[in-house]
Amino acid sequence: MVSEMKPVARQASRLVSGMGLALLAACSPVPHAPVLSYDGQVRPSLPSTARVATLAALPLGGESLGLLRARCHRWRPSGSFDRVPLATLDCSSSRLHQGLRHKARQIGANLLVAKRCFQWPRPAVTDSVTIECSARAAWARPELLAMAAGSEIAEPAGGDGADPVGSQPEVSFVPSPSAPVRPRPPWGAIQEVPELSVAARALGDLTARCDDCSPRALQGAIERGAQLLGADRYSIAECHREPLAGGTGLSCTSHLGVPEVDPRLDPRAR
Repeated sequence: MVSEMKPVARQASRLVSGMGLALLAACSPVPHAPVLSYDGQVRPSLPSTARVATLAALPLGGESLGLLRARCHRWRPSGSFDRVPLATLDCSSSRLHQGLRHKARQIGANLLVAKRCFQWPRPAVTDSVTIECSARAAWARPELLAMAAGSEIAEPAGGDGADPVGSQPEVSFVPSPSAPVRPRPPWGAIQEVPELSVAARALGDLTARCDDCSPRALQGAIERGAQLLGADRYSIAECHREPLAGGTGLSCTSHLGVPEVDPRLDPRAR
C-alpha cells in the first residue's frame, strides 16, 4: 500500500522543488552543479542496487508517485578555472538519467515513465548549454515489471546509482602557456603515464579535491576531467592532504598532454 504524503510535507516538497528550479534559472558564467527536484509521494527507499526500469507508459496496475526533474549546465572552459564541481564538466543526458534513477530509489520508485530530455543554449554564456531531463516516478509490483520488460527503453550502461547532487570532487585547471586558448574536443581513449614525454604537448595541470572522497574517486575525477579537457594522456597524480571546507581533504594533481600534432585540430596529421 502506498503511503500518502502529509499536506505539510507535500507543501515542503513543492517549496524545495521551487527553490531548486529558481536557483537553476540563474545564469552565471560559473556553472552550478546539477540539481534534482521532486514533487510527489514518498515510499520506503529501495536498495542502491535495486533495478529501476524506464518505460514509455505506466503499466496497468502501476502507481504514479510524482514528477522528477534533473538539470545541469554543460560548460566548455576556454582557460583556467578553480574548484568547479566535476559534474559541471560532465553534464549529459545520460548522467542526468543516472541521477533520476538514484533519486527514484530514494523515494521508493522502481519505474521512470515517459522520460524526456531537452537542451538549449544559455544566453550570454559562451560554449554552454542547459540540459534538462524529467520523468514520472512510479511503482509497480515485480510481476508487473516482469510483464513489461519487453517494452523497457534501453538506457546507457555504466554509472548506475550515481548521485549528481551528492559529494562530488572539485576540479581546477591551470593551462600551459603553450596550450591553445579555445576549447578542445573531448578525447575518447586516454592513458595514464608515469610522466609526459618530450613528444607530448603539455595542456596544463589538473587538480581534483574532495573532503570525503577516496583516492580512487579522485583518480577517476582526474581521468574523466582529462578526457573532457581534450587530453589523451595524464601523468600519475601526486596527492596530499590539505585544509578544505569540511576539515582536511585530499588533493591530487596531474599533468595533462596531447600529441604534438593533434589529428582532430590539425589537418596535417590526417
